[in-house]
Amino acid sequence: MVEATSPRGLPVEAEENAAARIRALREAHGWSTATVAERMTKAGHPINQSAVWRIESGEPRRRINLDEAIGFAKVFDITVERLIAPPDDAAVEYLNRLIHTYIATWRAADATRYGAAEIRAGIDATLAATPELRDVVEGMLAEAVEAEERGEFRLALAPEAHEEEGIAHLSTMARLRTPPPTFDEP
Repeated sequence: MVEATSPRGLPVEAEENAAARIRALREAHGWSTATVAERMTKAGHPINQSAVWRIESGEPRRRINLDEAIGFAKVFDITVERLIAPPDDAAVEYLNRLIHTYIATWRAADATRYGAAEIRAGIDATLAATPELRDVVEGMLAEAVEAEERGEFRLALAPEAHEEEGIAHLSTMARLRTPPPTFDEP
């Protein structure tokens, strides 16, 4: 069986695969054809938005030269070989990268949850030693969480900032002259 070739001798299938891959990766990244053109130019392989569209969707499709193929590979962080591979292979590769990113993100979130639980255990242990501060600290925590949910949380290290809002947590501790409990590190 003889494979169809372009006038330049490249297999037509490879160019069709590249066009499909470019479109699939562009859409997966949520980029417009203009964004791809900008990224190509920044990568040193200038192309305009309409050329990207014609490569993906034109009738007839715009041909991809070698310099552009290299540019697309850089922009999408794949090899030229992967750029021209059949689209099913590309989808598997892209999904594999997404799965790895998902697992890394999940691990980071899990570590954060564990760290938050450890911090909360420290707060609870401190409150067990200083029960007179429980209401103030619980109010501070509730207020901080609500502010964070609104995107307004700011760390305030000065006690005066909290006194203005009627929460005198650091001043209360100072007035009580209650030293914070010490905990042995495990």
